Amino acid sequence: MTFKKSLILAISYFFIFIIWKACEKLIGLHDNNINLYPIISDLIIFPLILLYSTGFKKYRIGLGGKITFINGIGFGLMATLFIVALTPMSIWIFDQFINPNFYASMIQYQVKNHLSTLEIAKQSFNHENFKQSCIIGNAATGILLSVVLAIISSKKSG
Repeated sequence: MTFKKSLILAISYFFIFIIWKACEKLIGLHDNNINLYPIISDLIIFPLILLYSTGFKKYRIGLGGKITFINGIGFGLMATLFIVALTPMSIWIFDQFINPNFYASMIQYQVKNHLSTLEIAKQSFNHENFKQSCIIGNAATGILLSVVLAIISSKKSG
């Protein structure tokens, strides 16, 4: 049950990420409103918190309403592992289909607004760097949410 529910949570996040990035593109965060990208893009944390919270609740209910901290942390870390494993594919889909010009737009914006030199902007805004940032961010966020929600869920069941 842990494996299946964790995988479902990760696949759900995969689709949320794709839809989120498509919406960013549609509202101009990758071109006309690129100055708002760093702020709005990070708001994906709220759907992620909701997804993890709902996943933990369903997992606890599936266990008869009782969950230990170890059960909770196992569930959350497994979901996080699946999310991290799916991250490169989601970044590839973003690069290939949603916005192939994302990095060029970010580099141009950074240089034009004197936020970075061309060399530093090129080092910062590329597929590999974006993928690594997303992997690290997803791992860190997933671990933190897993610990917090495991604590909360285990107290609710006791």
